[in-house]
Amino acid sequence: AFALAEGLPLPATVLLRARADAVRAAAALRYPAILKPTVKTPEWERRTKAKAFPVADGAELLALYDRCAGWT
Repeated sequence: AFALAEGLPLPATVLLRARADAVRAAAALRYPAILKPTVKTPEWERRTKAKAFPVADGAELLALYDRCAGWT
């Protein structure tokens, strides 16, 4: 969020705060992409050792979002 607010150079980034954000991102992003948490919570670490998940397309992004949204 800080990098976006300050206009710092970074890859295309979308913060997903709700499923509606994920739906918009699924349609707008270029693929392949990655889905990763802004903060790895204890719940995230309990569920997976992955730092991020590769995403091939919008449908996969939404499926991963639905699976992981409650972890962080």
